[in-house]
Amino acid sequence: MQAPVFAARLCLVVALAAGCSSVVANVKPEAHALAPNVTMVIALPPVLEFRRSGEQGRVGRRLGDALLAATGGNAIVPEELDDAEGPAVANVVRALGADLAHAITFRIVASRAPRAEATPAPIPGVRSPVHFVLDYTVRVEVGRPGRDDLLGTVETQAVASPDDPEMGPDGESLGLQSAVDEAIAGAIGQFAPSLRSSSAPLRVIEAPGAPPGKTLSVSQRLSALTMLYPEYPAEFLRKLAGSDARFLVLSPGALQRVGVSAGDLLGASRGTVLASRAVLARKLAGGVVPAMYAERAGDRFLISQTTLTRQ
Repeated sequence: MQAPVFAARLCLVVALAAGCSSVVANVKPEAHALAPNVTMVIALPPVLEFRRSGEQGRVGRRLGDALLAATGGNAIVPEELDDAEGPAVANVVRALGADLAHAITFRIVASRAPRAEATPAPIPGVRSPVHFVLDYTVRVEVGRPGRDDLLGTVETQAVASPDDPEMGPDGESLGLQSAVDEAIAGAIGQFAPSLRSSSAPLRVIEAPGAPPGKTLSVSQRLSALTMLYPEYPAEFLRKLAGSDARFLVLSPGALQRVGVSAGDLLGASRGTVLASRAVLARKLAGGVVPAMYAERAGDRFLISQTTLTRQ
């Protein structure tokens, strides 16, 4: 017999720019015993029941960014899974060094529906004008690596105008992403509360990796960055695309303690590899700064591998 599901309505009503969101969690009993001991969250590729050009990649990237920030770096992001599904996910997670016994998966499932909404008539007796909004619903399906059964779900909604951008001018989440952020926060609180982080996260723009044996031109790097990071200024993307660096720093997080600042370019020192922003975030979560260089105003300075003390 399937274990009963206990629905816990979280009283989280958050005002958004174009609507409001509420978070509802459904948690199976076995999840309560596991939750305090979770050490890693794996973000599976999101499922979008709608899609515009480039949206799958952007949603996956922003999902990874949100999860790395929410867990203090204790996460594996979708692009690290190399399209693995089902039992193959466990193999990838194991290869990345995570403890399967204390890992859970998050799968985002998002839908969108248009809705007509009347606004107050400007003049009494005149027919009320109607405008259309988009209702977003985001569900996080929480499970275990390599298993089909779920530990529970977290669902949230958001409302946005069809004309709204995906992100606000100051990087704030709108529409779909605001619902994703709320769902992720609710899922962490319910299924991995010990990973909740209040520290300022490392936030970077990550240069696209080239296929094995190939290199990308500056224009190819810029095209890929523009598709994945449309919310950031073009000069940021050109700066990273025109360099051989792996990252451009938006917010240094723990790297501020070794002299890194916003706007710096980061790259691997000779003989080392900076595989991805997620790998870097996990190293920082473990208290290790890998050997790298930082470039600022044309000058480079080397950062030796360092162990950070707990603050």
